[in-house]
Amino acid sequence: MDGDSHYTWAIGSNEYLIESLRVVKQKIEPPNLTLKSKITSALPSGYKPELDATNHLDDETTILYMQLIGILRWLVELGRIDICVEVSMMSSYNCMPRVTHLYALLHIFSYLQANLDWRLVMDSAYNEHLPEIE
Repeated sequence: MDGDSHYTWAIGSNEYLIESLRVVKQKIEPPNLTLKSKITSALPSGYKPELDATNHLDDETTILYMQLIGILRWLVELGRIDICVEVSMMSSYNCMPRVTHLYALLHIFSYLQANLDWRLVMDSAYNEHLPEIE
């Protein structure tokens, strides 16, 4: 930029995400659940959790659901804004999640597994200043 200095700032969650995936795989192993591969969206196409009529999860699996939501919320805080809407939507079912809600969370983790190296990057060279408020 013609001698002008500018800064690039990035935030990523790669290390936390890798460890989270390890923990999630460990937690879902006993009920015989797995993460899928080749996922291109955070939730299945056309999925409407508000219309879900599957059985409610038992107490033990509800705790697992809440733990997974906690991990996903922290990933959003660390810059994974690409899943913010989906995590917020699925968080609203924390008190009484259903079976397919759990599968939707596993779908989100599958999506993250397929997209590990995403970062939120801001470059001051493209910073537009707002007019000062008087």
